[in-house]
Amino acid sequence: MKKIFKALTIAILGAMTLGVASCSNNSSNNESSSSSSTTTTSPSSSSSSSISTPSSSSSSSSLTSSSTHVDYINQEGAKLKLDYTDRSFMTDGVAQVSLAFAIDGDTAHFYELTDTSKTNLIKTRFYGVDTPESTGSVEPWGHAASDFTEDKLNEANKNGTIVITAAQETYGVPSFDSTGSRYLALVWVNLTEKNAPFETLTLLNLWLVQEGYSYTKNVNNMPSYEDLFFAAEAQARKEKLHLFSDEEDPDYPKGDYEMTTLIEIKREIEKNLADSTYQNKYNNKRVIVRGTVAGFSDHILYIQSYYNSDNFHSDTITLPEEGEYAGINVFVGMSSINSRYTTIGAFVEIRGLCQDSKFGFQITDTYFPSRTTSTDPKASKVILKAEETAATEYALYTHEFDKAADLISASTDVLYCRVSIKEALKVTRAYVSSESEITLYFNAPFDVYITFMYYENDSALKPWSSDTDFVGKSFYVSGVYSYHDTTSGNRRWQIIPTSNSDLPVVAADSAN
Repeated sequence: MKKIFKALTIAILGAMTLGVASCSNNSSNNESSSSSSTTTTSPSSSSSSSISTPSSSSSSSSLTSSSTHVDYINQEGAKLKLDYTDRSFMTDGVAQVSLAFAIDGDTAHFYELTDTSKTNLIKTRFYGVDTPESTGSVEPWGHAASDFTEDKLNEANKNGTIVITAAQETYGVPSFDSTGSRYLALVWVNLTEKNAPFETLTLLNLWLVQEGYSYTKNVNNMPSYEDLFFAAEAQARKEKLHLFSDEEDPDYPKGDYEMTTLIEIKREIEKNLADSTYQNKYNNKRVIVRGTVAGFSDHILYIQSYYNSDNFHSDTITLPEEGEYAGINVFVGMSSINSRYTTIGAFVEIRGLCQDSKFGFQITDTYFPSRTTSTDPKASKVILKAEETAATEYALYTHEFDKAADLISASTDVLYCRVSIKEALKVTRAYVSSESEITLYFNAPFDVYITFMYYENDSALKPWSSDTDFVGKSFYVSGVYSYHDTTSGNRRWQIIPTSNSDLPVVAADSAN
C-alpha cells in the first residue's frame, strides 16, 4: 500500500506540474524558454556548476511554483539544518569530510576532515536514491549517474566543501544499510567555497533525482525531505531527463560478446599503466575470456592463463620464448555466488563487460548461475573443476620471489596472477577498518589487503582485530598481485590473500 501511495504521489505531482505548464501564455512561454536553459540535462551543463549556494529567487518558490521548472535543490526546505562544526559522523551523524572514492552513482567513501592520517574510512550508501548500476552489473544511464556524482564530489573536494549526515533529522549515531558495511547518508556539497556555512550546502542525493539520474527510494525516515524528493522525480519524469528519457543512453555498451584472450587485454592494460591518457580498446566492450582461478576476495574473482607460441598466435603481440602469464580481476557483484566458480585452481569461462575502474581494469556485469545447465548467453561457467586441472596445462601456477623487492621489478608481468614471497616480512604498520578489512604495511613496495577474518592459527578462537595484533609480527605472504589508484593520483600495489593459509605467522627472528 505504501508503494502505491508513493506512486500516486509522483503521478499527482507530475500532473500538477503539467497543468501549470499548460496554463502558460505567450509571455510565460518566453519565461519558460529562459528557465529551461538553466535545467541541467548533463553533468557538463552550465547550471551544474552554478548551483553551489542557495538562489534567493528559487529558494522562495514553492513545490507548486508557477515556473515550468522548479529548482528543488535550492528550495529552503532542501537545506542542511545541522551545523557540522566540531562534529563527528560516528558519534553525531554529521561531519565535514574529504573524498576517498566515488564508487558509483549512489555510493562513495570518505574520510572525516580531521582524520589527517586517513585511517578511518567511512563507506556510505546515499539515502533516498537508487541510481542505475555501473559496477557489479551495468544498466542504462548507470555510467552517466556515476560520472555526475564523481564530478560533483571531485569538484567539491578540490574547491569547496563536502559534508555527510546520517539519514536522520537530529544529531545521533548513524545507521548501516542492509549490507551492514555502509552507512546510510545524505551527502551535501558546496562546489566553490571551502568550509562553507552549512545552510549553503546542496543536497547531492536530491540533485541526482532532480536531474533524472535516480529514482526516489525509501525516504519515509526523513519526512521533511520526502515531498521534495517525490516532486523532483515527478518533474524529471515530466521533463524526460536521463532515466525518463525517450532516448537511449549513448554510453550504454552495445554489441555481442567477443572471444578474446587475457594476454590481449594485458597488453592494453600495460599501455594504459605507462600512459594514463591511453584509451584501452577493450573498455566498455563485452568479452568472453578463459582462465584459472588464482584467488577470490571481497567480491572479486582473479583468473590467470598461460600463453606461448603453441597456444597463441598474433601478428601484433610478441611473446617471450618461455611464454607469458596474464590475468584479470572480475567483479562478481555484491551477491554471493556458488563456490564452484571461486575455488582456486578451477578453469572457468567468464562473460562480462570490460571496465576501466579505480580498482584497476576489470570485467564486470557478469552472471554466475546457480545451475550448471543454464543457457543464458550472459552466463559464465566452470569448464574444469580444480581437481581436474592438476595434471593439465590449466593447473594453477604460483610465481615465487625470493625477496619482496624482486616483485616490483616483475610488476605487470604478474599482474592479477598468484604470487608468493619466500622471505618473511615484518609488519611496520596496520590499518584495521573492521575485523574483515585490514591493510598491512611492510618495508616493501606493496602492502597486503586482507578481506576476511584473520586467525593466528586453526585453534584460535578469536580473530585479530587490532593493529597491535599485527605490528611487529612477521608473515610469509601469498596471494594475487593487484593495484588500485588513489584519489591523490598515487598507485598502490597490493598482494591480496584469499585465506589464512596465504598469510602464516612466522617467528620474529625470521624477519628481516
